[in-house]
Amino acid sequence: MKERNLCEEASCNNAICCRGSYFAYIYPVKKVLEWFPQATKVNKKLDEQVGIGVYYTTSLFGLAKVRIVGPCPNLSQDDNCLIYDSRPADCEKLAIGSDNCVLFRRAWQGVKSQNLPVIKP
Repeated sequence: MKERNLCEEASCNNAICCRGSYFAYIYPVKKVLEWFPQATKVNKKLDEQVGIGVYYTTSLFGLAKVRIVGPCPNLSQDDNCLIYDSRPADCEKLAIGSDNCVLFRRAWQGVKSQNLPVIKP
């Protein structure tokens, strides 16, 4: 039986929040590399033009800010998160069908309507 995909049920057919994000929180570099082993450390600003991938910059005390360009490498072919149970706090704040999720989808899609469905996981 196919796993239930709550993103689809919330009218988000391609996991928009998992396709290009700047993370608001900072994380220990070790944790970033656990989530994203292929992440590349950059010595420049995260908003500069870069190719598809996961990038991070470090600050004091071994903490990192993260940017994902393109699809998250932890997104399965059927748009499910492969690290859902241990995902970063930024991802948790975008819980499927939450107010943050709906706002993110509206911003991404340029939707001005208030009629996007909100579902309960």
